[in-house]
Amino acid sequence: MARIFFTLALVACSLLTMDLFFGYWVGDYNKVAGQIKRAARDLDKLRQSPSVDEDVLRAAQQELNAAASGHQPLVYRMTMHRWIGIVAVLITVLVNSVSVTYFIGTSRWCKEVSDTYALEPRFAEDSARLKSKTFPFSFSSLMICLAVVVTGGAADPDNSVVESTMPWVTPHHLVALLGSLWIGWSFLVQVGRIGANYEIIEQIVERVDEIRTRAETASEVSQRLESE
Repeated sequence: MARIFFTLALVACSLLTMDLFFGYWVGDYNKVAGQIKRAARDLDKLRQSPSVDEDVLRAAQQELNAAASGHQPLVYRMTMHRWIGIVAVLITVLVNSVSVTYFIGTSRWCKEVSDTYALEPRFAEDSARLKSKTFPFSFSSLMICLAVVVTGGAADPDNSVVESTMPWVTPHHLVALLGSLWIGWSFLVQVGRIGANYEIIEQIVERVDEIRTRAETASEVSQRLESE
């Protein structure tokens, strides 16, 4: 299980890193989008004016075209940034959900098997302890994903007025960068805890096999004595 989780975590981290690259590759998208919106507003005002000079109107149109030409290359990068970010967040949520589900199921299994075969309580206790220590890492990663999405939406000038999105650009960059580092670290912690929990499961299986072997041996001896 640890290998499977590590592979999934590696995919999630690769997507997060790729999205960070696209995010910084976009450049100052807010600045260019602001220039387009301001140029478009100025052009609309001039067109509504009955006494506007044709040269002024032509100059405003050229300014809008220049801003649009600088904006077009950034649209592709921003689109890639959005879609890779969506996939990265979904995969990250999935991987952390796998960790949560795994510990919920295996800790319950350890307790039930320990009670059924009267094993030492340390097996179930150790598994439950690993679960309680791992959950904060899983849930914090989920909250970071939410924070990245929220700040990213707040910083996107295509969704709102540029003046209101500009203050969110730096927080989004910081949350995305530091959050990705924390998620990577939390994945490493979870891999180690999943491996430790698997060792507990192996110990339980080994003890159960010993108990069953002794029970089968005792049954065979009892049947042999009865037949004699």
